[in-house]
Amino acid sequence: HVDVSEDPSPPPPSPMIGLKPLQLLEVKARGRFGCVWKAQLMNEFVAVKIFPVQDKQSWQSEKDIFNTPGMKHENLLQFIAAEKRGTNLETELWLITAFHDKGSLTDYLKGNAVNWNELCHVAETMARGLSYLHEDIPWCKGEGHK
Repeated sequence: HVDVSEDPSPPPPSPMIGLKPLQLLEVKARGRFGCVWKAQLMNEFVAVKIFPVQDKQSWQSEKDIFNTPGMKHENLLQFIAAEKRGTNLETELWLITAFHDKGSLTDYLKGNAVNWNELCHVAETMARGLSYLHEDIPWCKGEGHK
């Protein structure tokens, strides 16, 4: 079980993703459905969103979205893995994604004044991601969008 107190100490033991060691380093954010940890997977930083077992449906929904065919694009968050950890009442549900130093867009915009060029860059990359998500899929019959 991961302690999500204000000042976690020390991080829990390193679990494994397949055969790769994963070390939780620090809590970066807390939200309605759990918390997000900065973690180290091999030689790169990743984000680990940990859901309590009572929020299994939210975890399952996010996992299903990330596992939808065609969800790889430079303007979409990179999905790495989804795992269940622990047993019974101690079960946690993990989503592992790419880590971004600046955090979520919401947190970044709340904490930083952005200039016109930065604002245009944010708008452009968001538009590219949304455009990609709404492209027709030629091999998918009956569904017009991803």
